[in-house]
Amino acid sequence: METWPEDSHHTICIVCSDGAGSATHSDVGSKLACEAVLTFVRNKLEQCGSVGGLSDELIRDAYRAADARLAAEAESLDVKKREFACTLLLAIVDSEGALFAQIGDGAMVVRSAEAFTAIFWPQSGEYVNTTNFLTSENFLDFVEIARLEAAPTDVAVFTDGLERLVLRFAEKTVHEPFLRPLFERIRATEDVDSLFPLLCSYLDSKAINERTDDDKTLILASRISPSAAS
Repeated sequence: METWPEDSHHTICIVCSDGAGSATHSDVGSKLACEAVLTFVRNKLEQCGSVGGLSDELIRDAYRAADARLAAEAESLDVKKREFACTLLLAIVDSEGALFAQIGDGAMVVRSAEAFTAIFWPQSGEYVNTTNFLTSENFLDFVEIARLEAAPTDVAVFTDGLERLVLRFAEKTVHEPFLRPLFERIRATEDVDSLFPLLCSYLDSKAINERTDDDKTLILASRISPSAAS
C-alpha cells in the first residue's frame, strides 16, 4: 500500500496479490506484480492528477505491465511464466472517488454511508477450487474494473484465506461483525503502526486458524477528514 500526500487529492493505492500454491515462484510473482502495478499507477497519476483521469484501458495497461514484468523474470531464470502465477487486486482512492480492479480470488470491501459492500465476488477458475491468474494467456479477459463516484469511508483488501470470514457466500453479502471492530479500532488509535502486531496475532490466533488453513493477507484503510488529520 502506498499513499501520495504530495498529490492534491491525497491518493492511496492498495495492491494485493496471492501466489498460486502449485507455482514454484509464486511468491516472487506476487511481489513483482505488486511492484509493477504500483510503479505504473504512480507514473500515470502524476500525469492525470486524479483517479478520475485513469481510464479503464490504463488500468488494463497496468495489468499488462505486471504481466510483462513476470515474463521478463521468467525469461531471466529460464522457467515458464506460469511458475509465477498469482492473483492481483488493485484499489485506488482519492477525495474524488475510487477505482478497483481484480483478477483472481480474494476480495475488496468498502464501507460507504455505514454499509459494507464487496466490489467484486471472488473469481472461480475453470475447475473446482481454482481461480484465474495474471499469468494466464488470456488474463485480460478476467480483469474486472469498477468505479465509485464518491470516496468510500473504509477499504479492506484481502486474499482468499480470509474469504470465509469476511464474506457470506450463501447470501453474497459482507460479514460486517468481522470488519467493523477492526475499522473502529483503527479510527480510535493515533498510532496506527502499533496495531500491526495485534492484527498479526489476531489473524494467527487459534480461533481464526480453525476456520481457514490458507495464507492470510489483510490490508485496511480508513479515511478521515482533513480537519481530523491536522
